[in-house]
Amino acid sequence: MTAVQMVITTHCKSRWLLKPNGVIGHFTLPKADWWTDYYIPIQARLSAMRKTYQANPEALEVIEEETKEIHLFIRYSDWYGYVFTVATLR
Repeated sequence: MTAVQMVITTHCKSRWLLKPNGVIGHFTLPKADWWTDYYIPIQARLSAMRKTYQANPEALEVIEEETKEIHLFIRYSDWYGYVFTVATLR
C-alpha cells in the first residue's frame, strides 16, 4: 500500500509527527532549483496568461496568487524553504 500526504508545517514538527511511522530520510530542495525549474519559467508566462485569461476571474486569481508566491520567495527565501520527508507507514 502506498500513501502520499502533503503537510505544510515546520521541519521539526513534521519529524515529530512522523516519528511513530519511522522517518527514512529528508532533503531540502535548493533555492536555485526553485528558481531555475519553477519560478523563472512561470514568471516568464504570467503576463501572457493575464491577457489570455482576462475574462476569467478564477484564472486571474490563480495567476495573482502565483505572483504573490514569487514575490514572497524573492523576499523571504533566506528564511524558509521546502523540505521533503520520507517515512514508512505502520
